[in-house]
This record gives sequence, structure tokens and C-alpha cells, in this order.
Amino acid sequence: MAKDGTRRGGARVGAGRPRKQKPENPETVLQIVTVTDAERSSFPTFNRDLCDAKGAYSLTAAEDVYYSVFKFARDNGAEGRVPKELVELFAVTYSRWVQVEKDISKDGFTAEHPTTGAPCKSPLVDVSNTYSKQAHNYWYSIWSAIKDAEPDTDHDDMDAMLD
Repeated sequence: MAKDGTRRGGARVGAGRPRKQKPENPETVLQIVTVTDAERSSFPTFNRDLCDAKGAYSLTAAEDVYYSVFKFARDNGAEGRVPKELVELFAVTYSRWVQVEKDISKDGFTAEHPTTGAPCKSPLVDVSNTYSKQAHNYWYSIWSAIKDAEPDTDHDDMDAMLD
């Protein structure tokens, strides 16, 4: 603010460094795809001990998510930058979140209180929120590793200035 009380000054239009291109929304980038056996052999193997044998749905969904993330990373040139353990955690958490959401869709948001019998909020809602937060945190970590692998275009401007 100027001495006379007017709001003059501040940033000028077009001044400063040009803004970077914003990447796509990280929540809409990953598509769960079916990966062929030939492609699966080129990725690190999924640790099947993370999912129990009884939850057949969890195991297949977690494996599909796991290999989809590695395929996505390879397609974006970041295959070696994404830790295997982080992808496993994301895949298992994501598949469990999907499974809990399916159970909520089937059983509803309310449950019967065990002692009083009165209707109350289903405990699956809290479990779903927890898995959702974990999956999003893991995905943002994976996304940042993939995003950092993209070539930096800011140096081109600096090279042109040196010529």
C-alpha cells in the first residue's frame, strides 16, 4: 500500500518467471488395467503374503492394482523410481478400501448397536475412511516419484540465454 493510502504497486501482469505446466489431476490418472503375463514378468513380483488366502477378491484386486501402477510408471518413464514396497502398500490398501465400500453398499450405512439394538453408524464407514486416507497418501507418494521423473523443461530457457 502506498503512503497516500491507495492500493498501488504489487505484481505486474507478465512479470516474473513463467509458470510451470500443471500435471493432470493425480486422482484421475491411474486406470486399473489388465496386465498380460508377459508384462507381469518384466515387473517385480507381488508379495502374496500381504493378502490372506481366504480373501480371494482382495488378492486378485491387489495384484491388478500393483501391476497397473508399475505399468503406469513404466509408461511415464519412472519405472525405477517407484519403490516396490510402496506400490504393494498402495495396492493392498486400495483393494481393501474397495472391498469395504462394496460391503457398505450391500449392508448400508447403519448397523444395529450390539447391546441396545438401536440403529447406529456402521463401523465399516470409519474403516472405509481410514483405508481411503491411507490409499490417497500412498498414491500421492507414488505420483510425486513419477512426476519427478519427467524431464525438467525450465533449463531450456537458461540454455537459450547462454547462447
